[in-house]
Amino acid sequence: MRGGRLLVTGATGMVGRALVSNLRASGVPVAAVGRTRKAGMEADHFWELGDQMGPALDGVQTLIHLAARVHIRGAGFSDKEGFDRENAELTLRLAKEAHAYGVRRFVFASSIGVLGSRSERPLGESDARRPHNAYTYSKSLAEEKLEAFSRSSGMQLVILRFPAVVGVGVKGNVDSLLRAVRLQVPLPFSLINNQRQFVTLRNLVDGIVLAAKHDIAAGEIFHLANPERISTLQLCKLIAEELGVKLRCWPLPPAFLNAAFLALGRKSLADGLTGNMLIDTSKISSVLGWEPEQPLQSAIREIISGRG
Repeated sequence: MRGGRLLVTGATGMVGRALVSNLRASGVPVAAVGRTRKAGMEADHFWELGDQMGPALDGVQTLIHLAARVHIRGAGFSDKEGFDRENAELTLRLAKEAHAYGVRRFVFASSIGVLGSRSERPLGESDARRPHNAYTYSKSLAEEKLEAFSRSSGMQLVILRFPAVVGVGVKGNVDSLLRAVRLQVPLPFSLINNQRQFVTLRNLVDGIVLAAKHDIAAGEIFHLANPERISTLQLCKLIAEELGVKLRCWPLPPAFLNAAFLALGRKSLADGLTGNMLIDTSKISSVLGWEPEQPLQSAIREIISGRG
């Protein structure tokens, strides 16, 4: 690990908790920064986006910024101004403060969604940004602002893009599918043959640690994802297998399913459940030696085991 202390924002969230636990188990000095107290994870500092971090940055060499305003459904989802402020402008403010305290490297957790919501071919780091909602626009803007600041200040920047994370504490579409399959709710996915990639929590943490560790990561963007290409139907089958329940699915043409989601104003959900999204992770594997060792099914098993 590069010399000096690490600091992790968003340390009480799903990814942050796993990352801090990994680092501490490896003997790495790390300060965990959270927004609120959560069971099983005591933060060293409490901080809100927009606040001054202050003395917590003393002696920190690498800051891993996971804290963000994330996807929310319903009210506020289209609040582009709010997302831009919290995820872009306040992230830049944090980077500037960190630089003033002597932090050398800023590792930024972005989203593969900055490149779009669908892709028939694997998307690489050099592909053009095509954000598609308020959240991904804010992440794309943050990337641009941080890149400009890195060039002018000399602060090392590493940007990590990844899809939905599968692991203990999962939320979003994967959590909804887990609950529906457990309850044996009939799902309209029998005809869905899309291909999407996820990243397991353990594999993501391994990638973040490498990004913080290696000198050659400075100034780079890396994509992280599990190699499995899986349809929504196949994902439901994996979940049912691990739960030991019968999967109940019925056929609805993808075009009708898409139309229904669009009529409800849920384009992102339509893309996530019916569209393709492929990701090229060859760069981080070749440059940093990242190997996604945990299969997707193993992560699903851990979630189910944790829930009892």
